[in-house]
Amino acid sequence: MAFKRQDSWSPGDDTLLAQTVLEHIRKGSTQLKAFEEIGGILKRTASACGFRWNSFVRKQYKEAIEAAKESRKTVKVKSNKSEPNGDALLEASSSNLFSISQNTLNFENVIHYLQQWNQEKQEQETKFLQLTKQYQSTEKQFKELEKEHNSLLQLLEKASNLVSSKK
Repeated sequence: MAFKRQDSWSPGDDTLLAQTVLEHIRKGSTQLKAFEEIGGILKRTASACGFRWNSFVRKQYKEAIEAAKESRKTVKVKSNKSEPNGDALLEASSSNLFSISQNTLNFENVIHYLQQWNQEKQEQETKFLQLTKQYQSTEKQFKELEKEHNSLLQLLEKASNLVSSKK
């Protein structure tokens, strides 16, 4: 039986990593920012994302990287010639995005991502319910202690009144 690490990278993780890095390249941002962003999503460190990108994923996306760099250049040239035009920027990025997405995006990866997201959502809902129950229990204990505290204060006041009336 083959042993699978719990922290191994799935094809969906690789695809999300690639899409995020490519988007940052197109925008003229740094890969480090992409690694930080996707690290938060995948619950991994930026270093782990960078290592995965450089050791494995990047090699599979050479053409997409070049297309993203060209897209970035096209956007820079257009923005230098005139005021940025939203339609022109969209056109420049969407033409390259279409060719890239055909290579990186498939139903299996989307389904895997959505399944992971759904599982995390269910875990968060379960944790929320547990915390709600814990809060209610703590609130009930607080109210009981508050009643006991008020009773002790009343008892202390009666004792103080008794002592002062005997003097």
